[in-house]
Amino acid sequence: MPAVVAECGEVRDIRTDEPPHSALIIKDGSSYYHARSPERLVVLEDGFLSANHIDLEKLDRTVIPAQDIWPALEPSLTCATEEQFSNVDNYIERSSLLDYALESPGYRARDLILKEVRICEVLLSKPHPNIADYHGVVEEEGLIRGLCFARLPRTLSHCMRLSFAAEYNMDNIDVE
Repeated sequence: MPAVVAECGEVRDIRTDEPPHSALIIKDGSSYYHARSPERLVVLEDGFLSANHIDLEKLDRTVIPAQDIWPALEPSLTCATEEQFSNVDNYIERSSLLDYALESPGYRARDLILKEVRICEVLLSKPHPNIADYHGVVEEEGLIRGLCFARLPRTLSHCMRLSFAAEYNMDNIDVE
């Protein structure tokens, strides 16, 4: 299977005169890499960014060590069942790896994942009405690959667009 862009974003360091560049997370087989490209991303009609025009084979890639991405599953953690994480009424949250491409010193996604999992485990015993129901972690090969939550009817982004449209009486904004 050829390498694919797993995540991408545009970066401009306001502290330097360096021109903007594209930050890419590349998945090649089971390995992940970060890379930079001077080519800008393309904004698609749906508003998403595309890096399909960038030749991934010509980029200098830096491997992201797997142990920095996904933490090992601890025996005390709740695992979501396959039925739960494959159910369309649930959502799997996965960690963004773009901070590796941004060369954030000391960044390790696994540390953030473990912090969030531990908070979610507390919420299992003390649910909060304003926080989505947590079903457990998604485990693959002994690693935590995601967190499984009940899917909410709207995202925060959707609610903000609704609020913005209402506040400015912008009937022509498509919020769906």
